[in-house]
Amino acid sequence: FVFIMVVLIPIAVIRSSRRSRPAEESHQRITQRLRNVVFLVVMAVIALGVAWRDNISLFPPIRLTGTLVALSLAILLGVLALAEALLMARSPAERRELWVRQIIPRNNAERLVWIVSSTAAGVTEEIIFRGVLFALLVALTSSFAAAALISAVVFAIAHYRQGWKSMAFIFGIALLFQWLVIFTTSLV
Repeated sequence: FVFIMVVLIPIAVIRSSRRSRPAEESHQRITQRLRNVVFLVVMAVIALGVAWRDNISLFPPIRLTGTLVALSLAILLGVLALAEALLMARSPAERRELWVRQIIPRNNAERLVWIVSSTAAGVTEEIIFRGVLFALLVALTSSFAAAALISAVVFAIAHYRQGWKSMAFIFGIALLFQWLVIFTTSLV
């Protein structure tokens, strides 16, 4: 699992983004999103199987405390600050050409698929990167910091198609989210 996530997936992402072009027609965008959903779900099922096999507890219950709420709000503010900094680091021309503009839904069918794919991405990526991969990397490296850095780098590379500035932003978000998972000991 670690080899697949740390070596094969980044290579595949970089190679596919170099040869693929944004889908032009609605049915192409929908098909592309649904393929991504299937891939993420398959990877999450594999990750959950690895977690079960290796006794990795991903969702232990957490106690909602004032500290946890404050920490979560601080991380949310950090993500928003990173997003604003990323936007300000771009020229007006870069803002018009952002990758995200290519994936904005344009009709009701695309909106439905966008909701499904966004939800699938949010849930499955946390299971895969902040949960299973991180736990396996901690076991391999004996270091929370090294595991968090490796997982964040791989997560950023998985978003290679979005460009270097977005990858830097995504890397920062991954570290903030990983810190929250470490603090709470749960993906919840």
